[in-house]
Amino acid sequence: MKDIALFFIYWLVNPLFRFSFFLQLKLESPKKLWIVDIDNTIANTWPILKSGYGSTYKRLKKPVVLKGMRKMIAETDATVIFLTARKYHHFFSTRKWLRDNEFPISFFNVIFVLRPEQKLAYLNSVAGIYDVSYFDDMSYNHEEHEVKFYTDCITAIKKLPITYYDYHYLSLVNAQKNEQEN
Repeated sequence: MKDIALFFIYWLVNPLFRFSFFLQLKLESPKKLWIVDIDNTIANTWPILKSGYGSTYKRLKKPVVLKGMRKMIAETDATVIFLTARKYHHFFSTRKWLRDNEFPISFFNVIFVLRPEQKLAYLNSVAGIYDVSYFDDMSYNHEEHEVKFYTDCITAIKKLPITYYDYHYLSLVNAQKNEQEN
């Protein structure tokens, strides 16, 4: 029953995110487009996954900013769109975290999908049309101390005419600038 409810919510909400995505592109007509994941790309999310915050909402307010990526985003002249695989009801808390941590957000540039493979539809829709740089670790299971990767997604991304910055690149960038802050 829960899967049916999630499918129904996705069916209703996904077109709104697609509309926001394309409206952002129409409004800015970017020469360069950066599509940036949130969890473990700009937010050090995995260390708090097993923490005792009592609620996901409280936990999502706590990730430490990965400062290497924040600095790169602050310095780019590209249009930035955040594309994250999070549950839809975390939309406003995610936007608040981005705003509180000085990321450039508008109503249209924070896009949610339910699963990482759903990001491919967005990437396919802009590949070859824009100069796209995609930043996403495409990893999971950090909290269990065995990092795993969405290998099918990574393989599909690497076939696209975009520049893909992966887990290894992001680890280097964020290691150079990361400082712990609460």
